[in-house]
Order: sequence, then C-alpha cells, then structure tokens
Amino acid sequence: MDCEEVRQAILECMLEGETIAPDSPLGTHLQRCSGCRLFREAVAQVDAALFALPVEAAPAWIREQVLARIQPQQTGPFLPWNIWVPLLSLVLGLAWAYGAVVWSRSAELGPAILGWPAQLEAWLSAHQASLNALSLSVVLGVLLSLIGIALGLYVGRERRATAER
Repeated sequence: MDCEEVRQAILECMLEGETIAPDSPLGTHLQRCSGCRLFREAVAQVDAALFALPVEAAPAWIREQVLARIQPQQTGPFLPWNIWVPLLSLVLGLAWAYGAVVWSRSAELGPAILGWPAQLEAWLSAHQASLNALSLSVVLGVLLSLIGIALGLYVGRERRATAER
C-alpha cells in the first residue's frame, strides 16, 4: 500500500470508528511509515477536538428546512382524510336517501324491506304526525353526510396542526 491509500484507509477507519489491527496491511504500513503515523495522530486530535466542542441546537426554522430537504416525501393515501371521509359520508348519505325514496315507491320489493318504513311511520304517527319515514330517511342521509364532512374537516385540521409542531 502506498501512503495515499493508507491515509484514505485511516480516514475511513476513523469515520467508521474501527480500530486498525497491527497485523493488517494498514497496521504494518503504520509501523514502518512515520509520516502516516503522524497523519493518524493528527486526525485523532482533530476528531477529539471536534467531539469536545459544545453542541448547540440549530434554530427551528433551519431544522425544518434541512429535514424537509433530506427526508423522503411521504406518500399518503390516494386522498387525504379531509377529502375522502366527507366524500364517503356524502355518498353513503345520498345512497341512504335514494334507497329510502326507491323503497317507499316500489311495490315490487318484499315486505321485509318495506316493513321498517311502515313500523317507523306507525311510531311517528303516535309521536309526531308531521313526519313520515321518507322524510326522516332523507334527513338521516343528509345528517350522515354532515357528520362525515365535519369529521373530515376536524381530522384534516388536527393533522395539519400536528405536522406544524
């Protein structure tokens, strides 16, 4: 090994925290070459001096910029929470309301399916004469959509607040 290769190997060993075995080719070169031994001692002194320096925390804005550049871009779901939760609840609510309208107007469906609106209307007529099962189903569908939208907006806001911290 020539001195350039030995010095490069010394730097690599110091960076990786490895010790140089005396019976290795690097160790035998260090026993013979005083210039490379001095280089090794100088690197060890610089290394010790760097570790002795006090560590100060970088300002938050620098940390954020550096981390944003070195961290891989995280791939999230196809759509974020604040979009797919309200969208899903809107679709479910509209399906619920549409199903209620179709079931109330269809005479071909069996009594098992149409039995619940009749039971609901009987209960409502005893308690509130102005409501019927169809309007209650539509209101429940819209309410489900609004709950989903509110949940999606809340979760989206919480995720942004967590990401900002």
